[in-house]
Amino acid sequence: NKSIYFSADQKDPFAFLLDDQYVFDLLDIGYTLAPEGIDLGDIKPKTSYVDIEGADGKIDVTNALTNDVKFENREVIVPIQSVAYSSTDNLSDRFILDQLFSGKERKMYVDDWYMEGRFALESSYSYPVRSYSIIGDCKPYRYNADESSKKFEVTDTLECSIDYADTMHVCPTINVSADMELTLYGSVYSLKKGDNIVPDLILRAGETSFKLTGSGTAVFTWRGGNL
Repeated sequence: NKSIYFSADQKDPFAFLLDDQYVFDLLDIGYTLAPEGIDLGDIKPKTSYVDIEGADGKIDVTNALTNDVKFENREVIVPIQSVAYSSTDNLSDRFILDQLFSGKERKMYVDDWYMEGRFALESSYSYPVRSYSIIGDCKPYRYNADESSKKFEVTDTLECSIDYADTMHVCPTINVSADMELTLYGSVYSLKKGDNIVPDLILRAGETSFKLTGSGTAVFTWRGGNL
């Protein structure tokens, strides 16, 4: 009887507020996860090769532009089931499930992570078990349900670092209480009071070091994820 939440619009059937956002729970529709459990699909990298005439093999240029590997979407399958009390009582449930999933962009929350993508519904109905498969064309990463943040108190110049534990590369939002400068890999970036994005500041697994110059607070916020 594990709860699996999906993001919802306020007018969706069974929608309710959870942590300031609308969601619905499969249990509220009378369905539980089937014994085979959720299939998160295969992880497929986006690869690129150059075939040079007269050379052995091919040159792998997969990460030549971005210095990391990108991934294809994953097909996520969520098998659900419930007991039917008559041979025809699947129709009203099917109508509700179609309304909730067919062609809809959703976030699927499981434990402390979620995946997002566009969903559809496949039926394998048989009496006395009502069985369906919710199919998601999802982004490759499992995103952390909660954001992470780190705060720095800056007076003059401060050497800083963020120890990042996830595998998905992220660019944090930097909120500063006053104008500051950020020095990263020898380059200096101006931060204006409020929210800022520095595209060159990418958090990767491990420690990222930089320097802040100014006076005030700087809060770095990001949402990590893993394959």
